[in-house]
Amino acid sequence: MAPMNREDSTELEIEGVVHDVNQMLMAIIGRSEYLQRFEAPEGMVADLASIETAARDAAAMLRRLVPAGRDDSDDFMAELRICAATVIGVIRPPGGASWSPAGTESGPGVWSFVNDVPAGLVADLPPVLVREVLNNLLLNALEVLPDGGCITVEAAGAGDRVQLWLSDDGPGVADDLAPRIFEAGQTTSGETGRGVGLAACRRILAARNAVLDLAAPRHGGATFVLDLPAAAAAGPQAPEASVTGVRVLVVDDEPAVRDMLTDVLREWSCRVTAVADGTAARESMAAGAFDAALVDLSLPDGAGDELAASLRERDPATGIVLMTGVDRAGALAGTGDGAVDATVLKPLDLDGLQRLLTAMADLARARRQDGPDRKDTS
Repeated sequence: MAPMNREDSTELEIEGVVHDVNQMLMAIIGRSEYLQRFEAPEGMVADLASIETAARDAAAMLRRLVPAGRDDSDDFMAELRICAATVIGVIRPPGGASWSPAGTESGPGVWSFVNDVPAGLVADLPPVLVREVLNNLLLNALEVLPDGGCITVEAAGAGDRVQLWLSDDGPGVADDLAPRIFEAGQTTSGETGRGVGLAACRRILAARNAVLDLAAPRHGGATFVLDLPAAAAAGPQAPEASVTGVRVLVVDDEPAVRDMLTDVLREWSCRVTAVADGTAARESMAAGAFDAALVDLSLPDGAGDELAASLRERDPATGIVLMTGVDRAGALAGTGDGAVDATVLKPLDLDGLQRLLTAMADLARARRQDGPDRKDTS
């Protein structure tokens, strides 16, 4: 076997970090969604939603570290007013202060955020990317408003483009800095040695036919403009899928992930068996039939795709889903000698998981009707 070169070793190390962090993000996101839906007092829901959004955005950023990873998001409908509202739920003024309502009289220790983005303006970009750029711009604005101020977000559409402006009422950008503001190492705060945010945001947007630029001041301080491709407004959402009674086998060695999935699936009235390794999964499959199996790719006693092939032999009808914290450019497609029916990238979206489980249960039911290869022992 040829020795692993340094580049391969570094890529493997990065993949390992991405996988492990995604495991924790999945637990955070899943618990946040679980509490919002089933247990949290009404006053905590908004804060939990902010935690969930921040964790999802962190997961999307992590994917860019893996060279052959899949796209940031399958959702290319960024509703700009919602993006702006979400950002202020995640980013708070200095010292943990709260945002004051629009129109509040300015003064020391008073920060206000004005969301003047009209409803219905939609950009043809993943929302996570728009939020990432707005996060950077908002943090930069707060750095130049240490004692208070007002930040305003506005937008307008023109043909197949939409413009979004973020402005502050601070000191503005110095004339000598303006030509260099998007160079790595430059920062609007006046400090040196950092300033990678604006340069990175500009690169990310440029790859999506979008532009980030410095604009003429609109509210006395600095104004940045995002010029984005427009998209049609989103249609109505599909009705929630029901998974009541679906028999699910969860195979994941991370206790936080396994416990979170168990709690969520039970709230959906699924019949859940959760185990930590392939040996226990095979024993569970031998004891009873399952409609769906959620199998982690990396297990302590073997690869998930190998386990999928073994589970398929034991019950050809079960819908098998392979979960992974690191995507490898679709290399998982067709793994397990065709035993894998679907692959999902961690962290999972609970709405998507619910639809996926419904599809796996329908698939299992159809396979059993067409010609069951084993007796249902449940």
